[in-house]
Amino acid sequence: MKNRNKYLVIIFLITASTIIFEITLSRLFSYMLSYHFAFLVLSISVFGLGVGEIIYAKYSDYFNKQKHWIFISIPLIIILSLSLMLLLPVLISSLGQQMTLFFFIIFTTIPFLAIGVMFSFIFQINSKKSYLLYSSDLLGASMGALISVFILDSISILIIFISLASFLFILFIIILFIENKFNYKIVITFLILTSGSAIIFSNLDVPIAISKDKDLLRLMNNPSIQSSVVESRWNLFGKTDLVEFSYPDGSNSFSIFIDGAAGSELISLDELEQTPSKFGHVIAHFPGFFPLQFLEAGEKDTSLIIGPGGGIDIAANYFGKVNFIEAAEVNPSFIELMQKYNPSTFSSKNNIKIIENEGRNYVRKFEDKYDLIFLTIPITKSSRSTDFYMLTENYLFTVEAVEDYLNALTYNGRLVFTMHSYEEIYRFLSTFLEAKNRTGISNGEALKQVYIISNGMKPVIIIKKNKFTIEEIELRHFTAHQNELDRGVFFFPFIEQIKIDTVLYTDLNFQWQMFDKIIYDVADNKYSFAEVSQSSAINLKPTFDDAPFFYNFQIGIPDNMVVLLFILAAILIWLIVLRKKSYGLSGLDEHSEKQRSIFNQYSLISILLGFAYFLIQAYTFQILNLSLDSPTKSISVLLFLFLLGNGFGSLLTWIIHKNYLRFISIIILLIIIISAFEFFFIIPLLRESASLHWLLASTSIPAILLGIPFPLLLKATAKIKSSNGIAFLLGLSSIGGVAASSLSIILALLYGFKSTLILALLTYASIIFLTQKTYKQQLLKES
Repeated sequence: MKNRNKYLVIIFLITASTIIFEITLSRLFSYMLSYHFAFLVLSISVFGLGVGEIIYAKYSDYFNKQKHWIFISIPLIIILSLSLMLLLPVLISSLGQQMTLFFFIIFTTIPFLAIGVMFSFIFQINSKKSYLLYSSDLLGASMGALISVFILDSISILIIFISLASFLFILFIIILFIENKFNYKIVITFLILTSGSAIIFSNLDVPIAISKDKDLLRLMNNPSIQSSVVESRWNLFGKTDLVEFSYPDGSNSFSIFIDGAAGSELISLDELEQTPSKFGHVIAHFPGFFPLQFLEAGEKDTSLIIGPGGGIDIAANYFGKVNFIEAAEVNPSFIELMQKYNPSTFSSKNNIKIIENEGRNYVRKFEDKYDLIFLTIPITKSSRSTDFYMLTENYLFTVEAVEDYLNALTYNGRLVFTMHSYEEIYRFLSTFLEAKNRTGISNGEALKQVYIISNGMKPVIIIKKNKFTIEEIELRHFTAHQNELDRGVFFFPFIEQIKIDTVLYTDLNFQWQMFDKIIYDVADNKYSFAEVSQSSAINLKPTFDDAPFFYNFQIGIPDNMVVLLFILAAILIWLIVLRKKSYGLSGLDEHSEKQRSIFNQYSLISILLGFAYFLIQAYTFQILNLSLDSPTKSISVLLFLFLLGNGFGSLLTWIIHKNYLRFISIIILLIIIISAFEFFFIIPLLRESASLHWLLASTSIPAILLGIPFPLLLKATAKIKSSNGIAFLLGLSSIGGVAASSLSIILALLYGFKSTLILALLTYASIIFLTQKTYKQQLLKES
C-alpha cells in the first residue's frame, strides 16, 4: 500500500477520534459548566482546530522538521489538558468565575490546536490527493458520531478519554514509521509520560465548576447537610447522580440530578401510603395537586406526565385517583435509577407506565387523548445537542407545543404546568395567548380557560381546553385562598379584582391587589399581552419551534455570545492581515503573482464554503429535531448519516479532472434549488405525515451535494503547487464553519432558525458569483 493510501486510513481514524473527543468533551462540559458557558468554551476551543491548521501553513517549514515531536506529544497534551481542567475548580476556585472560564478555554484549545497542525501536515504532504483525504475525513467524522452513541452509553467518560489518547498514540507511531522518523528514545519518553499522566487522570473526580445553575454543587457545599453519592451514571444524555442527604434533625432524603442540576427528590408511593404525616407534608407542599381535587370521575381517566422527576407528579396523580398514568422521560439512565431505587413509584404499580421518549415528540407521535398533561419544573439547564444552546426543555414551551398539547387533550382536558418564577409564568402565558390568537381568540377570551395559583415558590398555571364556567372558578378560587395558594402570581377569571391602597400609621403607603395586575388587566381587555412583551425590560415574547429559546429572558444578544463575537472579529482581522500578504504562500514558481491572486480568491471561497455548509447543517438538525424520539442519541445518528452523505459526495469528485470552478458553480446552484425546495416544501409536508426514515432519506441528496464543492476547490488549489496552500484552505474553511455554528445561534435567538437557512442560500449564491468571476480571470490571464 502506498503512503498516500495509508494516510487515507489514518485520516479516517484520526478524524473519528477527534469527533468522539469533541462529543465526549461536550458531555463533560455539560456537567462541569452551565450550558451557556459550556457553549462559549467549546466554541472557542474548536476554533483552535482551524487556527492550528493556519499556524501550520504559516510555519510549515518549522513544523515539518519538528513533526515527530509534535505528533507523538498530542496524546500527552490531551491527557494533561483534561487533568488540569478537572483540577481547575479546586486549584483556582478563589480566582472567581471569569478566571476559571479563561483557563478552561486555554486548556481545551491547546489539544485542538495540536490536532489542527497534524491535520494540515497530512493534507499538505498529500496535496494531489487532498480531495480523497477530505472524503476520508468526512467518513471518519460520520463514524465517530455513530461510535459516540454506543460508547457514551456504556463506558466511563474518563476511560473514553484515556482510550482515545492511547489510540492516537499508536496512530502517531505508525505515522512516524511511514515518514521514517521513528525514534525509540522519543517514543519511550512520551510513552512513559503519557502513561503516567493517564494513571493520574483516571483517579481524578469530575467536579462541578463554579455555577449558580448547579443545584448539586450548592447542596453539597452546605455545611449543615451531609451528602453522599449513592450511584452515578454517564450516558450520551449527560451524568445522572442519585444523592442521599442527611439533615441535622436525623432525617434523610434522596434526590436525583441531571448534570448537577434539576434536583428532584425521590417520592415513594409505598412510603406515602404507610406514613400519613409524610403524605400530608408532601402533598400540601405541592400545588400541582390542587386542580386534581375538583375533577369528577370521568375527568381523570388518563394523564400524561412529561418529565416525572423523582415522582412528585406521579404521586399527585396516583393519590388524585387518576385511573391510568403515563410518564415520558427522555433520559434512560434516569429511568433505570428510579426503577432500581424507587420501584413503588416507577415500576410496581399496574396503572403507572414509564415511557422512554421525549415528551413533546410522544404527544405528536401518538393520537391518544389525555384528561391531564402535567409538567413540573422540567428544566435541566444543560445542553442536549451539539450547539449547547438547544436545551431539550425549550421545545416543551413553544406556540406549536401548546397547540400539540391542546390537541392531545380530551374535551374537558387540562394542562397543569408548574414553573419557577413570575418570568416563566408570564412567558408561557404569552406563548399560550399567541397560540390562541392564531385561532382568532382574543386574550380576554383565552384567559377564561386559565387560572394561576402559587404557594410563593412554585407558581402553577392550569389551562383547560375549553372555557371554565363561573361555578367551577368560584369554588377553586375560594379553596385556593383557604390553602394559601394566593402567594405570588395569582389569577382567576370571572372574579372581580380587590385592591387596597391606604396609608398606614407609620405614614407608609400600602398597596395590595388580590390578582396579578398585568394578567388581570389583559383579561379585562385593557391591553394585550403582546403590548406587555414589547414594553418589558426582559424578553417575554412568545417562543416558536423556529426559535425555541424559552429560558432566554435577555433582550438582544446574550452576554456570552457578545464575547464570542469579539473573538470572531479578532480572528477576522487576523485573516484580513494574512490575506493582504497572500497568507505567506511558499513554494511557488515564476508565475507566483498570478498564483497568489488566484489563491486569494480561493481563500475567500473556502471561508464561504465552510460558513454556508455549517449554516445548512444547523438548520437541518433543528428542523428534524422534533421528529426524534431521543434528541441526543438521534442527533448523533443524524450527524452520522449527514456526514456519510457528505463523504460519498466528496468521493464523487474523483471523476472530475478539469473546470473545477465551473463544476463548483453548477453543484452549488443545485444545492440552492434542492435545499430551498426541500426545506420550504418537502420536509414541512413530511413532518406531519411521514416517518423519520422518510425525513432522513429526504435530506440525503442535499447531504451528498454539500460534500462536493470543497474537495473540488482543493483539487484546483493543488494545481497552484504551493507547499502550504492546501493547509491554508483547510484552516480557513474550518474557521468559517465554526463561525457559522456560533452565528447560527445568534441569528436564531434574534430572528429564528429560518434566517440561518436564508443566509446559507445567500452565501452559496455569492460563491457562484465568486467562482464565475475567478474562472473568467483565469481565462484572461491564460490568454
